[in-house]
Amino acid sequence: MNTTSALFIKKDVIQQYPQWVSLTILVIATMFSLMISPFWENSNQNKYLIYMALSIGLMAGVMSYMIHLPVWWQRINTCFAFTILIFYSLHLPGWMYLLAFIAMMGLYWNTLVTRVPYYPSNQVVWEAVGKLLPDQQCRVLEIGSGLGGFSRYISKHHAQVQCLGLETAPIPWFASMVLSKLERANCSFQRRNYENEDFSKYDLIFAFLSPAAMPSLYAKAAQELHPQAQIISYMFAWPEEALTNLQTIQLTNGESLYVYSTSRTNKHITGAI
Repeated sequence: MNTTSALFIKKDVIQQYPQWVSLTILVIATMFSLMISPFWENSNQNKYLIYMALSIGLMAGVMSYMIHLPVWWQRINTCFAFTILIFYSLHLPGWMYLLAFIAMMGLYWNTLVTRVPYYPSNQVVWEAVGKLLPDQQCRVLEIGSGLGGFSRYISKHHAQVQCLGLETAPIPWFASMVLSKLERANCSFQRRNYENEDFSKYDLIFAFLSPAAMPSLYAKAAQELHPQAQIISYMFAWPEEALTNLQTIQLTNGESLYVYSTSRTNKHITGAI
């Protein structure tokens, strides 16, 4: 981050709350565009809206770049006003926008609250994790469970497992409950954040979150995980502090599982499933 931007916002704030920083930037860009709008107020309506979208996008993009927001937030801020303009030009009924907003909030609530977007894992991953389960009775936790595919699969194929999925987004959580009832899967789902869950109660924890969530997840796991338990992150690696307690497993689809355990003292090793 350059010196000028550091005077206005701290780097750790950007790293921890990029979504709210992004929203603030869009508000500032919109206010600035309204202030300079008299320069093109004599234009027709279509040109006026294009000029407004252009100024908001340019201002938001430059500000996002200057304070080193993650690249995807820079792109979102730059394109946001143009996206709104495109939908406005379609002249859709107002209730459709409200319905779309409610649906998006229900599906992507995690992105604003936890910076973890909804993106499902797949059966290749579930099968690989299933091979790491102990043969005896065990408790498994899925954090960021989405539609509950992992928990439903594990509970149906491994009778010794008691599985719980945690999800904060309302629509995926509700869908996972319905699907588990329809499939008669021996698992349960709760709508709450994993940060409020005690990891020491579980023998295996499965996580498919985002790079932004990994440092805090590691801190919680290192403090609460019991010695015989393991926590598995799909695709996203643990912080460097975890390397001496880490096993990396390559999957048949070319992706990776990162298995962390507080009792593993051997050096960083790599296996394949």
